[in-house]
Amino acid sequence: MQLEDSVPSYSVLSRFRTELTEKKAFDSLLSEINCQLEKYGILINKGTKVDASITQSSFHSKKPKTFEIAQYRKEDELPEGKVEKQAHFFK
Repeated sequence: MQLEDSVPSYSVLSRFRTELTEKKAFDSLLSEINCQLEKYGILINKGTKVDASITQSSFHSKKPKTFEIAQYRKEDELPEGKVEKQAHFFK
């Protein structure tokens, strides 16, 4: 089957699935397909998928932001590595 070929209708797929189930072949066929996918490295059953992407959130608190400024520091001077406003991030 090529991408430009027409696909079977829902009813054809439904009848096929029903026929496989009635003949008790659905589970064994699915098991065989999964075994072949695993054999060729397409299906992986071991391991952990982790998405640790950090992106900036559009969340804005309804409360006004207040920042405490240390007495020993000038207001217009920030120590290296500090930011004026907190950014909101979510995982």
